[in-house]
Amino acid sequence: AATTVLVAEVYADLGQTDEALRWSHEAAEAFREVGDRRDEGAARYAIARLYLKRNEGKDLELAVRAAQAALRLFRDIGDGEKEVVLTSVLHAADFLRGRRDE
Repeated sequence: AATTVLVAEVYADLGQTDEALRWSHEAAEAFREVGDRRDEGAARYAIARLYLKRNEGKDLELAVRAAQAALRLFRDIGDGEKEVVLTSVLHAADFLRGRRDE
């Protein structure tokens, strides 16, 4: 699963968001299957950021879902620092949603 994350990061760096999302979703699922909550949360955080960056169609809703899932995982394992980061992602999505509605 760690290799899958690296592939996703390479695609993200190349600006290929669709491929980065595909690999990030695969990584999140692989981490979930093995019970690695921290890395699953990190993958879901990456997914949220990618959707926010692309910001097309339903991307904001998908970003919020991914961020909420990551937030739950980080709360469950007691990672307060990541909770703060995910809260900022949720605020960014709210801000972008408001700008889109104008």
